[in-house]
Amino acid sequence: MQHYVPRFYLRNFAADTSGSTPIVHCFDKLERNQFPTSISNIAGENYFYDIAEDPDQKFESRLAAIEGDFSQAYEILLDSEDLNALDANDRSAIAYSIAVQELRTRENHEQLRDMFSKIRSRLEGIQMSDKMEDQMEELRDLDTDEGATRFQREFLQNNAWDLAEIVLDMKWVLYVNDTDMPYWTSDHPIVRHNDIDHSPYGSMGLQSKGIQIYFPLSPTVSLSFCDPTMFNFLPAKSEVEIDHVRFQNSLQVRESTRHVIANIDNFSMAEGFVEDYPKYAEPDRDRVSME
Repeated sequence: MQHYVPRFYLRNFAADTSGSTPIVHCFDKLERNQFPTSISNIAGENYFYDIAEDPDQKFESRLAAIEGDFSQAYEILLDSEDLNALDANDRSAIAYSIAVQELRTRENHEQLRDMFSKIRSRLEGIQMSDKMEDQMEELRDLDTDEGATRFQREFLQNNAWDLAEIVLDMKWVLYVNDTDMPYWTSDHPIVRHNDIDHSPYGSMGLQSKGIQIYFPLSPTVSLSFCDPTMFNFLPAKSEVEIDHVRFQNSLQVRESTRHVIANIDNFSMAEGFVEDYPKYAEPDRDRVSME
């Protein structure tokens, strides 16, 4: 299985580490059920990154190398719970891994498919020049599972460092959770939020005014990256109340493709969320707005 969320990361959300592979609790928002499972069986798929042009799976080997660089900085941050414990190389490794992690998941793949499908639907039937028809044929190829995979890989390889540089310039905040509710993670753990509606333009860009990004590092520690101007007043480290934990966990439910992951088996809040907002539990839900 090719994992799009690293197993060393999921290990920190394990409920049981006594066996050969750690066990986590999982909520399936499509089926509305929960179950324990090994970290080897979650947040991954067979042949997920495979394309004909890469029979040796060099892309996955590159991802493994990125995970190795990130894991060192990640452990420093978990052990210290102090952003000042990170040097410049650690921050770069984290920023790059954040960009890569967001781009490598099934959810990102589905967002690309949704975007290509909507663009194609708008253009189909329009009279085109030969050049435009060639471009339309390329779009039809992108609007396939393998075409989206190829684009996803290429976009990650060509743009992750540019996105990482933006993350480095954002305001970094460590949120420590000592409440009775742990942070959850998911099959798409990097989540975005913005209280400002920038319609008709997008509100979730890395440089959008008011943008907030959350990445749970463990059940008790979460790392946030946010608008450096609007949130410059925030301290580098903050202890949170349970309402903030619920807020972050609701983002994991909303932004995940299917599975929410935790070290406990109480997902009543997740069940309530999909009951109130059933569209987020639809596998073919609208992911990209083309207004």
